[in-house]
Amino acid sequence: SPADHKSSRGRSLILAGSHDYPGAGVLAARGAFRAGSGYVILAQRDLVVSSLENPDFLVKDLRGSSLEELKFDAVLLGPGFGVNDF
Repeated sequence: SPADHKSSRGRSLILAGSHDYPGAGVLAARGAFRAGSGYVILAQRDLVVSSLENPDFLVKDLRGSSLEELKFDAVLLGPGFGVNDF
């Protein structure tokens, strides 16, 4: 609706992409943004994606933080993420 804004459109957490497959995370995050999510957070363990090159979504390095501190309504796990010890 015309009254919608970022906070009313939900938060998506994307756990995707890796050092070997960085584009998978970028494509997934862009898809979530285009689908209507207000906030999109792309989180990777070894961050290889620049927030300067991708201003439409937030980028989070999981090495120095935990999932508990991130706020999200929906999560996508998988594309290019590889095998991790979460």
